[in-house]
Amino acid sequence: MGQVKPLGMQTTLRSSLVLLALAAGCAADDTGPATPGSPSARAAEEAAQIASDARELEALARALTAEMDGARRRVDAGERPLEDEAAALQAQMKVVEERHAALQDRIRAWEEQLHTTAGDPAWPQEPVKGKR
Repeated sequence: MGQVKPLGMQTTLRSSLVLLALAAGCAADDTGPATPGSPSARAAEEAAQIASDARELEALARALTAEMDGARRRVDAGERPLEDEAAALQAQMKVVEERHAALQDRIRAWEEQLHTTAGDPAWPQEPVKGKR
């Protein structure tokens, strides 16, 4: 069996770190921390929850990677057929992919809310097209 890496896990972790940095910036300014219940405080709370969910997803992806190694050993040892191991891994991968997609949707919604609440006139930004 070839090694399968969960999609976007490193990106998810980096996104979590960026979210935490943004939340800290949203929740504090030169006059102190955000007022409880304010849009900034709610944005910071959501960012913290998104980061927590991203860490859980990363752990799930790491467990899947470890399970791939176990599946390889079981198939090589003749303990289970390749088809059974592959089906079990595909089911787990589907869960990881679904949670990853849901997390990305949540991040996009959080980001949209930040820009909308701030009245950002440059939002939404058009993607850069052409050569990079």
